[in-house]
Amino acid sequence: MVGIPGRSKGCKTCRKRRVKCDEAKPHCDRCTKGGYRCDGYVAFAEFHDETKRFPQNRTKAEASLARSRFLIHEEKSRSPWIITPTRDEDNIFTTHLVHKIFNQHDAEAIHLASTISFHLSQPDVNTASDKALVLSKTSLRALSTAYFGQVHNHPDLLHRGSRWYSDALKELQLQLYHPEHALREDLLVVIIYLAMYESIAFTVPNAWMQHYKGLARLTAFRGPGRHTHGVGFALYPTLRQNIAIAHIASRKRCFLEEPQWKTIPWAEKPESKTLIDCLHDIMCDAPGLLEAVDAFLVGGDETARIGLCRKALSMLEELYVWRWKWEETFPGASYLVSADRNVQGSPLPSTSAPRPFETVLWFHDFSRAQELCMYDSTLLLVLKMYQFLACHPEPTGKESTSDPLLPAQGTRRDIAIEILRMVDYHLDCIQGSVGALMLIFPLNVARRNLESDSEIAWLDHVMAQIADTHGFEMGRAHNVQYKTE
Repeated sequence: MVGIPGRSKGCKTCRKRRVKCDEAKPHCDRCTKGGYRCDGYVAFAEFHDETKRFPQNRTKAEASLARSRFLIHEEKSRSPWIITPTRDEDNIFTTHLVHKIFNQHDAEAIHLASTISFHLSQPDVNTASDKALVLSKTSLRALSTAYFGQVHNHPDLLHRGSRWYSDALKELQLQLYHPEHALREDLLVVIIYLAMYESIAFTVPNAWMQHYKGLARLTAFRGPGRHTHGVGFALYPTLRQNIAIAHIASRKRCFLEEPQWKTIPWAEKPESKTLIDCLHDIMCDAPGLLEAVDAFLVGGDETARIGLCRKALSMLEELYVWRWKWEETFPGASYLVSADRNVQGSPLPSTSAPRPFETVLWFHDFSRAQELCMYDSTLLLVLKMYQFLACHPEPTGKESTSDPLLPAQGTRRDIAIEILRMVDYHLDCIQGSVGALMLIFPLNVARRNLESDSEIAWLDHVMAQIADTHGFEMGRAHNVQYKTE
């Protein structure tokens, strides 16, 4: 089985050659003496996609046989807590999940992949002996089983995942009643699992948002000091981005706008604060601006409008400073590719709706694509509020002179189109499905800034593809009600 501790710890080259490695560091002696290049050792759990042998289009007989292999042996038990899948089933579903979603090499993905590997390696225990481990494994099983079932069209697995999900919710509620348990990092991971489950199963509209709001309350209870090192620090970018998105969607002020949440986690090592961390600083201010603009539109006076215009302008200036810094730090991070063909020469995904652009943006690094996409989304939110407040002069012009757009270039429609031009890269097979997940929020923001029906039709086709091909049912344009206008 792959991804299970206890297997060969030899170097990559010896494992490929199927020979015993002496495990010398940094390069094994067996490769050196044999004239082979030693490719080093795996620093964290290495996962391989083992799902290709499960075809999606099957006959009824094949589907019945597959179900007989996959179904959990419930043994007439009335308690779903003791329904335990086989180790091979856990391995298949969770390695598929990691391969598709947690396949990046940033700190958060590495930690989550390692956490999944650890949970997968642990024996099943009685709930009385270690409730925290049971909760972690149950929530992981809910996510991985439902995701596999959604992508491979196995309704029985979706149903099974819903049972794990229900059990996890009940145990999570009990864990949160204990103040000491609520401070543990593993609960943060559990809630991330459950929120992702809702993005796939979409059992209740905006249930994903409720999970992230719960994540916000738990994070606020923990305080910024618990995110200065270790797991708390590694997860902090993911926490902040998801919490900010949930508050943007509900247009309610976020506690993360307070200065201590922008400084304390990096106080010991200021140099560890990255550009995406700085973008999150600005992003966490957006919910407060949205809420204040809503209050003004209900019955604000001129003094309030002027104050909000200053706030919006200040945020725009911060975004523009960030964008210039990004351009300086990552010159040549993107390049243009024909909208008809990608860099390998194979056709890009086709659609009946015409593309509203001739070229797409391609990147040398997936992190750069995520950063630019999130920047454009935040910029659109602030510019939209700028318009509602009737602030003058308009901060953007009609002409765009750079590709991608530089600060103060282009209209809101141009910026929205730029997000659409990053779709093909995000959905490229190399990114697995994480790119599709990362597109959901930016596309919802972009949709409200497009001008023609054909542009919206193409975007809606992409949203349907995110749901149908990548399993994120919340991706459908009509499913997510972001209040961004």
